[in-house]
Amino acid sequence: NALSVDLLGRPVAGGQLTSAGDASAVVARFTTTGALDASFGAGVPTAGAVLVPGVGGALVRGLVVAGERIFVTGGARRLPPEASTNGIYVAALTADGALDPAFAPAAPTPGVARINLGTYTTSTDITTAGTTVLVAGFRRTGSGPTLEDFPLVGRLLGFGGPAPTPPAPAAPAPAPPVPASPKPTPVTVATAVRFPSTKVCASRRSFAIRLRVPQGAAVSQATVLVNGRRVAVRNGARLRSVVDLRSLPKGRFRVEVRLRLADGTTLRETRRYRTCAPKRRR
Repeated sequence: NALSVDLLGRPVAGGQLTSAGDASAVVARFTTTGALDASFGAGVPTAGAVLVPGVGGALVRGLVVAGERIFVTGGARRLPPEASTNGIYVAALTADGALDPAFAPAAPTPGVARINLGTYTTSTDITTAGTTVLVAGFRRTGSGPTLEDFPLVGRLLGFGGPAPTPPAPAAPAPAPPVPASPKPTPVTVATAVRFPSTKVCASRRSFAIRLRVPQGAAVSQATVLVNGRRVAVRNGARLRSVVDLRSLPKGRFRVEVRLRLADGTTLRETRRYRTCAPKRRR
């Protein structure tokens, strides 16, 4: 049923041997001249041929030579330790025809891996890629008019049994905490003093604004605006500006103080006033 050639050009064949009503998977190796190679196997059932142990009612359907190993696969009616379980087997033989216990070492028969995928499954081909073994076959379901075959592919890794479930991707390591930026030393905003109350109207009144500059802060510009119109600021030990609302009509006015510091910071303070017409004496 299957044929391959080893590194020395010797054909290796796989099939089935039936004896006393039972079937066994058999592998034989030939010399380059076509004779059975007596150096292969231990002479059972004959020199140059070996029976695959650990499976019953089996046959070889696929065979591949990979370096010093021979991999065979097929279906089996009995896969120990279950006496009546059909399934697929994969066996690894060494160059001298013995089972390789490094393949499927934990199996009931080290050297023979079992693939049980249903009541009737068999493999038809096998190949290797590095330390990976790939097996192709089919699974049969139903009977009579409902009989149906489904193709399947099995994979075994590391010459050691069924492919393990890939591990879940590890959660990304948490990013190292970003050191908190040191909180800037709070700067005392320049304050305006001697502002009149904003709760009463400021008709016929003028007042001075004195500005206190934070200690250690250098002022590059000081501005006072009344409804957006600039008012003069006098420099000295303390900044001072005079706001005159006496000539303004009745209404509301916004007084804003701006200080621009040497480091580019702008400090603001805003007040809103309403003016009213003076009461006439009667």
